[in-house]
Amino acid sequence: RGVLLLLVVVCVAQERPVVEVAQGRVVGLNTTRHNITFLEFLSIPYAQPPVDHLRFKDPVPAGPWEGDLDASSLPPPCDQLVVTGREDCLYLNVYTPEDALETPEPLPVMVFIHGGAFYLGSARTYHGFEELVKRGVVVVMMQYRLGVFGFLSTEDEAAPGNQGLKDQTLALTWIRDNIAAFGGDANKVTLMGESAGAISIHYHLLIPSSAGLFSAAIMESGTSLCNWGRGRDFRLAAQTLAQK
Repeated sequence: RGVLLLLVVVCVAQERPVVEVAQGRVVGLNTTRHNITFLEFLSIPYAQPPVDHLRFKDPVPAGPWEGDLDASSLPPPCDQLVVTGREDCLYLNVYTPEDALETPEPLPVMVFIHGGAFYLGSARTYHGFEELVKRGVVVVMMQYRLGVFGFLSTEDEAAPGNQGLKDQTLALTWIRDNIAAFGGDANKVTLMGESAGAISIHYHLLIPSSAGLFSAAIMESGTSLCNWGRGRDFRLAAQTLAQK
Protein backbone atom coordinates (compact mmCIF):
# COMPACT_ATOMS: atom_id res chain seq x y z
CA ARG A 1 0.00 0.00 0.00
CA GLY A 2 2.83 2.38 0.90
CA VAL A 3 4.71 1.46 -2.29
CA LEU A 4 1.62 2.18 -4.43
CA LEU A 5 1.18 5.56 -2.78
CA LEU A 6 4.84 6.38 -3.44
CA LEU A 7 4.46 5.45 -7.11
CA VAL A 8 1.41 7.70 -7.46
CA VAL A 9 3.26 10.62 -5.87
CA VAL A 10 6.27 10.13 -8.17
CA CYS A 11 4.07 9.97 -11.28
CA VAL A 12 2.23 13.16 -10.33
CA ALA A 13 5.51 14.93 -9.59
CA GLN A 14 6.92 13.97 -12.97
CA GLU A 15 3.87 14.99 -15.03
CA ARG A 16 5.06 17.58 -17.54
CA PRO A 17 3.10 20.67 -18.62
CA VAL A 18 1.79 20.78 -22.19
CA VAL A 19 0.65 23.79 -24.23
CA GLU A 20 -0.63 24.12 -27.79
CA VAL A 21 0.86 26.83 -30.01
CA ALA A 22 0.35 27.57 -33.70
CA GLN A 23 2.98 25.03 -34.80
CA GLY A 24 1.93 22.20 -32.49
CA ARG A 25 2.17 20.87 -28.94
CA VAL A 26 5.01 21.89 -26.62
CA VAL A 27 5.97 19.75 -23.63
CA GLY A 28 7.83 21.67 -20.92
CA LEU A 29 9.14 21.04 -17.42
CA ASN A 30 8.10 21.57 -13.83
CA THR A 31 11.13 23.20 -12.23
CA THR A 32 12.08 24.39 -8.75
CA ARG A 33 14.99 26.80 -8.41
CA HIS A 34 15.87 29.07 -5.48
CA ASN A 35 12.80 27.67 -3.71
CA ILE A 36 10.56 28.96 -6.54
CA THR A 37 8.50 26.45 -8.53
CA PHE A 38 7.60 27.37 -12.11
CA LEU A 39 7.03 25.95 -15.58
CA GLU A 40 9.64 26.29 -18.30
CA PHE A 41 9.38 25.67 -22.03
CA LEU A 42 12.81 25.76 -23.66
CA SER A 43 14.13 25.91 -27.22
CA ILE A 44 10.86 26.76 -28.97
CA PRO A 45 11.65 27.62 -32.62
CA TYR A 46 10.09 30.88 -33.80
CA ALA A 47 11.86 30.85 -37.18
CA GLN A 48 13.24 28.36 -39.64
CA PRO A 49 16.98 27.65 -39.23
CA PRO A 50 18.79 30.55 -40.98
CA VAL A 51 21.16 28.31 -42.91
CA ASP A 52 21.95 27.55 -46.57
CA HIS A 53 19.70 29.72 -48.78
CA LEU A 54 18.37 31.56 -45.69
CA ARG A 55 21.81 32.66 -44.49
CA PHE A 56 22.06 36.47 -44.36
CA LYS A 57 18.36 36.68 -45.31
CA ASP A 58 15.30 37.91 -43.45
CA PRO A 59 13.96 35.32 -40.97
CA VAL A 60 11.18 32.98 -42.08
CA PRO A 61 8.53 31.87 -39.55
CA ALA A 62 8.88 28.35 -38.20
CA GLY A 63 6.56 25.76 -39.69
CA PRO A 64 4.56 23.10 -37.84
CA TRP A 65 6.33 20.15 -36.28
CA GLU A 66 5.23 16.54 -36.05
CA GLY A 67 4.28 15.13 -32.67
CA ASP A 68 5.25 16.85 -29.42
CA LEU A 69 8.12 19.32 -29.18
CA ASP A 70 10.35 18.35 -26.24
CA ALA A 71 11.04 21.75 -24.69
CA SER A 72 13.27 20.52 -21.86
CA SER A 73 16.75 21.75 -22.79
CA LEU A 74 18.27 25.15 -23.48
CA PRO A 75 18.97 26.13 -27.10
CA PRO A 76 22.50 26.46 -28.47
CA PRO A 77 23.72 30.07 -28.65
CA CYS A 78 24.01 31.84 -31.98
CA ASP A 79 27.47 31.98 -33.58
CA GLN A 80 29.63 34.52 -31.76
CA LEU A 81 32.93 36.37 -31.97
CA VAL A 82 34.63 33.54 -30.13
CA VAL A 83 34.33 30.05 -31.62
CA THR A 84 31.06 28.94 -30.06
CA GLY A 85 27.43 28.57 -31.00
CA ARG A 86 25.79 27.52 -34.26
CA GLU A 87 23.72 29.04 -37.02
CA ASP A 88 20.54 27.11 -36.17
CA CYS A 89 19.81 29.20 -33.08
CA LEU A 90 16.52 31.09 -33.50
CA TYR A 91 14.72 29.83 -30.43
CA LEU A 92 13.06 31.32 -27.38
CA ASN A 93 12.40 30.16 -23.82
CA VAL A 94 9.18 30.77 -21.89
CA TYR A 95 8.98 30.70 -18.09
CA THR A 96 5.60 30.88 -16.33
CA PRO A 97 4.23 30.67 -12.78
CA GLU A 98 3.31 27.11 -11.88
CA ASP A 99 -0.43 27.88 -11.99
CA ALA A 100 -0.33 30.10 -15.10
CA LEU A 101 -2.03 27.55 -17.35
CA GLU A 102 -5.07 27.45 -15.03
CA THR A 103 -5.22 31.17 -14.19
CA PRO A 104 -8.40 32.75 -15.66
CA GLU A 105 -6.85 36.22 -15.79
CA PRO A 106 -3.96 36.46 -18.30
CA LEU A 107 -0.63 37.52 -16.80
CA PRO A 108 1.70 40.36 -17.83
CA VAL A 109 4.65 39.38 -20.02
CA MET A 110 8.31 40.43 -19.80
CA VAL A 111 10.41 39.82 -22.92
CA PHE A 112 14.15 40.04 -22.30
CA ILE A 113 16.55 40.88 -25.15
CA HIS A 114 20.12 40.00 -24.21
CA GLY A 115 23.09 42.30 -24.64
CA GLY A 116 26.62 41.58 -25.82
CA ALA A 117 27.50 44.31 -28.34
CA PHE A 118 25.59 42.44 -31.06
CA TYR A 119 28.26 39.73 -31.29
CA LEU A 120 27.97 37.93 -27.93
CA GLY A 121 25.26 36.60 -25.64
CA SER A 122 22.39 34.13 -25.61
CA ALA A 123 19.22 33.14 -23.78
CA ARG A 124 21.49 31.24 -21.37
CA THR A 125 23.30 34.39 -20.25
CA TYR A 126 20.95 35.79 -17.64
CA HIS A 127 19.52 34.51 -14.38
CA GLY A 128 17.20 35.88 -11.72
CA PHE A 129 14.04 35.79 -13.83
CA GLU A 130 12.59 33.44 -11.21
CA GLU A 131 11.78 36.46 -9.02
CA LEU A 132 9.60 37.90 -11.79
CA VAL A 133 7.85 34.57 -12.29
CA LYS A 134 7.27 34.39 -8.53
CA ARG A 135 5.42 37.70 -8.80
CA GLY A 136 3.07 36.48 -11.50
CA VAL A 137 4.93 37.48 -14.66
CA VAL A 138 5.45 35.33 -17.76
CA VAL A 139 9.09 35.73 -18.85
CA VAL A 140 10.35 35.16 -22.40
CA MET A 141 14.00 35.12 -23.47
CA MET A 142 14.80 35.17 -27.18
CA GLN A 143 17.89 34.57 -29.27
CA TYR A 144 18.76 36.43 -32.46
CA ARG A 145 21.57 36.25 -35.00
CA LEU A 146 24.80 37.98 -34.01
CA GLY A 147 27.91 39.35 -35.70
CA VAL A 148 28.16 38.94 -39.47
CA PHE A 149 25.25 36.47 -39.53
CA GLY A 150 23.01 39.03 -37.88
CA PHE A 151 24.20 42.36 -39.24
CA LEU A 152 26.33 41.96 -42.38
CA SER A 153 24.91 44.01 -45.25
CA THR A 154 25.85 44.23 -48.91
CA GLU A 155 22.94 46.64 -49.41
CA ASP A 156 21.24 44.28 -51.85
CA GLU A 157 19.28 41.00 -51.88
CA ALA A 158 22.36 38.93 -51.01
CA ALA A 159 22.52 40.37 -47.49
CA PRO A 160 19.93 43.10 -46.90
CA GLY A 161 21.17 43.74 -43.36
CA ASN A 162 19.79 43.92 -39.82
CA GLN A 163 18.88 40.22 -39.87
CA GLY A 164 19.33 40.09 -36.08
CA LEU A 165 16.89 42.94 -35.51
CA LYS A 166 14.39 41.32 -37.88
CA ASP A 167 14.79 38.08 -35.92
CA GLN A 168 13.70 39.96 -32.82
CA THR A 169 10.65 41.37 -34.59
CA LEU A 170 9.64 37.89 -35.75
CA ALA A 171 10.09 36.58 -32.19
CA LEU A 172 7.85 39.37 -30.89
CA THR A 173 5.26 38.46 -33.52
CA TRP A 174 5.39 34.83 -32.39
CA ILE A 175 4.95 35.95 -28.78
CA ARG A 176 1.93 38.10 -29.68
CA ASP A 177 0.31 35.17 -31.48
CA ASN A 178 1.11 32.41 -28.96
CA ILE A 179 1.75 33.78 -25.47
CA ALA A 180 -1.88 33.25 -24.42
CA ALA A 181 -1.21 29.49 -24.51
CA PHE A 182 1.26 30.03 -21.64
CA GLY A 183 -1.13 32.18 -19.61
CA GLY A 184 0.31 35.49 -20.84
CA ASP A 185 -1.48 38.65 -21.96
CA ALA A 186 -0.46 39.72 -25.48
CA ASN A 187 -1.69 43.22 -24.66
CA LYS A 188 0.67 43.59 -21.69
CA VAL A 189 4.09 42.85 -23.15
CA THR A 190 7.08 44.77 -21.77
CA LEU A 191 10.45 44.65 -23.50
CA MET A 192 13.52 44.73 -21.28
CA GLY A 193 17.17 44.71 -22.32
CA GLU A 194 20.61 45.97 -21.48
CA SER A 195 23.47 47.14 -23.68
CA ALA A 196 22.79 45.82 -27.20
CA GLY A 197 19.42 44.64 -25.93
CA ALA A 198 18.53 48.19 -24.89
CA ILE A 199 19.69 49.55 -28.25
CA SER A 200 17.53 46.95 -29.97
CA ILE A 201 14.52 48.04 -27.96
CA HIS A 202 15.09 51.67 -28.94
CA TYR A 203 15.03 50.60 -32.58
CA HIS A 204 11.80 48.65 -31.99
CA LEU A 205 10.27 51.83 -30.61
CA LEU A 206 11.11 53.53 -33.92
CA ILE A 207 10.56 50.96 -36.68
CA PRO A 208 7.02 50.45 -38.09
CA SER A 209 7.36 46.65 -38.33
CA SER A 210 7.48 46.37 -34.52
CA ALA A 211 4.52 48.66 -33.86
CA GLY A 212 1.82 47.02 -31.75
CA LEU A 213 3.99 44.09 -30.67
CA PHE A 214 4.63 45.45 -27.15
CA SER A 215 3.15 48.02 -24.79
CA ALA A 216 6.08 49.13 -22.62
CA ALA A 217 9.88 49.17 -22.69
CA ILE A 218 12.77 49.21 -20.22
CA MET A 219 16.19 50.12 -21.65
CA GLU A 220 19.30 49.70 -19.51
CA SER A 221 22.62 51.21 -20.64
CA GLY A 222 21.99 51.76 -24.32
CA THR A 223 20.06 53.65 -27.02
CA SER A 224 20.26 53.84 -30.80
CA LEU A 225 22.28 57.04 -30.38
CA CYS A 226 25.31 55.04 -29.16
CA ASN A 227 28.10 55.14 -31.76
CA TRP A 228 28.66 51.39 -31.64
CA GLY A 229 24.93 50.76 -32.01
CA ARG A 230 24.85 52.18 -35.55
CA GLY A 231 26.54 50.90 -38.67
CA ARG A 232 28.10 52.84 -41.53
CA ASP A 233 29.76 52.07 -44.88
CA PHE A 234 28.01 48.71 -44.96
CA ARG A 235 29.07 47.59 -48.43
CA LEU A 236 32.69 48.60 -47.83
CA ALA A 237 32.71 46.69 -44.54
CA ALA A 238 31.33 43.60 -46.28
CA GLN A 239 33.94 43.83 -49.04
CA THR A 240 36.75 44.26 -46.51
CA LEU A 241 35.55 41.22 -44.58
CA ALA A 242 35.33 39.14 -47.77
CA GLN A 243 38.91 40.03 -48.70
CA LYS A 244 40.14 38.74 -45.36
